Amino acid sequence: MVEPMRYLGIVGALAVGYAIGVGLIVAGVLVDGRGLVAAGIAVVALFAGASFLLLLRYARHAAGAADGLSDRLASSLRSTEGRLVKRIDGVDQRLSRSDSGMKDRLWMLRSDVIRDTAAQLALHQLLPVPAERMPLTDFSALPATVLNLVQHVRELPAFSTIVEIGSGQTTVWMALEARRRDAGLRIVTIESDAGYAATTRRILERNGVADLVELRVVELTPMATAFGEQLWYDRSAWEDLEEVALLFVDGPVFKVGPKPRYPVFEAFRGRIAPGGLVIHDDIYRDGMAETLEAWQALDIGGRSPEIVEERERTAVLRFPR
Repeated sequence: MVEPMRYLGIVGALAVGYAIGVGLIVAGVLVDGRGLVAAGIAVVALFAGASFLLLLRYARHAAGAADGLSDRLASSLRSTEGRLVKRIDGVDQRLSRSDSGMKDRLWMLRSDVIRDTAAQLALHQLLPVPAERMPLTDFSALPATVLNLVQHVRELPAFSTIVEIGSGQTTVWMALEARRRDAGLRIVTIESDAGYAATTRRILERNGVADLVELRVVELTPMATAFGEQLWYDRSAWEDLEEVALLFVDGPVFKVGPKPRYPVFEAFRGRIAPGGLVIHDDIYRDGMAETLEAWQALDIGGRSPEIVEERERTAVLRFPR
């Protein structure tokens, strides 16, 4: 292929030739010299022929270059198409997996919404609608858990003692059930967050059941356990409690340290009444397996507490009579 600079040189030479031919013609006309005019015409004709030949050659080279460029473009497009197809296939596979996972999560969310809605409706059928509810947080008990707890409170003997570790909406609903039963039930709630306790107390008062709950607010203090020293509710909040018919464990929050709810076993293992219940929320969190195993390993007259119910994220243990 002729280089572009060479073509530029040839084109320049042709332009000079055309200028000479035209100049001879003009000069011949001015001086009335037929020979000059004929010579000018001959020069123009010569360079016109050369231009035509150059154009044909350039066209052949251009066609060849175009064919080569077309081949390269076609090859490049085929290669790009292959890469795009592979990438699209990969994206499609990832989207398919993501879509499957999203469908599973949406199905679980749908099931959770149905479960919680049904539990709320059941609670409202069992008890009067609260005048004011506790604000829900990330660590609030599920409505299904609250319903399960209220149903167990319904079955307790009169004048039973209920102990709740961690206050909240469960406190209010249990107090509403205690009011409905009017069977002398005693509810003791132990809380370490003074602000949250104040909110719980306000909601209890607005629902007219504050007199049914002993809300004990204490700090978390070090306690010696099988797993070393752990933070737990100060002894002053629970050392007087005996013959507990129902112990509901929903505190402290898990951010206080590893296995944060195991100390409840150390504190209450000798304080549960015969046939009493221990209900643990959040059983899939840190340390809960060890806590449940510790309860089940207790020897009480040759018998041990056993898990009688496990659903959602709550386990219910019953002590032998």
